[in-house]
Amino acid sequence: FGSRSRTVMLFATNENYARVRRQGLESGSYFSHGDKGRNVCVLGPFLKEKIFGEVEAVGRDVRVGGRRLKVVGVLEERGTTFVVNNDDFLFVPYWIGGHLGASKTDGFLVSTPTPQVMRSVRDICDNELQKLVGEKSFTVVTEEGMLALAADATQIFQVMTFIVTLVALLVGGVGIMNIMLVAVTERIREIGVRKALGAKPGDIVMQFLAESVLLGLAGGVVGISAGFLFIKAVEVIFDYPAFISVWSVALALLFSLAIGTIFGVWPALKAARLRPVESIQHRV
Repeated sequence: FGSRSRTVMLFATNENYARVRRQGLESGSYFSHGDKGRNVCVLGPFLKEKIFGEVEAVGRDVRVGGRRLKVVGVLEERGTTFVVNNDDFLFVPYWIGGHLGASKTDGFLVSTPTPQVMRSVRDICDNELQKLVGEKSFTVVTEEGMLALAADATQIFQVMTFIVTLVALLVGGVGIMNIMLVAVTERIREIGVRKALGAKPGDIVMQFLAESVLLGLAGGVVGISAGFLFIKAVEVIFDYPAFISVWSVALALLFSLAIGTIFGVWPALKAARLRPVESIQHRV
């Protein structure tokens, strides 16, 4: 539309698509059997925003693969499923799909009142397609089955994420502990002087523990900043909507503080146990 263009997934379908998917319209109407022969299309809301912005899309023409189509409707927002933006699609009638590269039927959508009915209908579809095709070169998938598959994939992803995160936290924690142990070794005389001037073991522990916590917090801030930049880069490069929740940032900072505290305890205790006389006489 004008100078704006976008590569999207195109669906060539019939007038029943929106009803089967139970998807309403934000504006305009879906194409009907009465539109047969006309060059019309329906846009997803995200696609409409990217192509038209604030301009009303219904009634205007867009160029699709060198063909001019009139926008008759914009679908309501459905959101994102995993990495698929359900609002970034273009829908055209099946009678012009062939002119845009759709050479065969890829699939059928079937809707039933309840999931229980769908189980029976699935078997009927399987049998009827078997008669038509003559061989098992098709797959019948239900939303129930897709949800179960998605749940399994999500669980596996969560377990893998947990393992990677745990390893990263351990590596970061060990790094903080090593840095603090080196700091204790380099500042033995300083610790001895402080103790000779009246500093208690608790004061030494709090000093080094505070430094360890600040190290962990600094690492958390750097990691959050890097993650933010990475997500924004993905959003810009792939033009994909991204969202960073406040609780995830707060949780990351909390874990950073915890790692700094846990792995800073041993160096802090080691510093607190040093004897003043021996510490003052220490030579690096």
